[in-house]
Amino acid sequence: MRPASRAHGFDRDAPQTWAATPRGADAAYLVHPADVRAPAATEAVGRLAR
Repeated sequence: MRPASRAHGFDRDAPQTWAATPRGADAAYLVHPADVRAPAATEAVGRLAR
């Protein structure tokens, strides 16, 4: 397991930090810090998943 957090150089609001995070991973567990029903959650997690 490998963490992806701001402490490790990942920022969900900064797409330029996304590429290195999943490199070499077989799977990822994506969560949004706000309620999953929050309007921004679907879009934010979708952008990262793509």
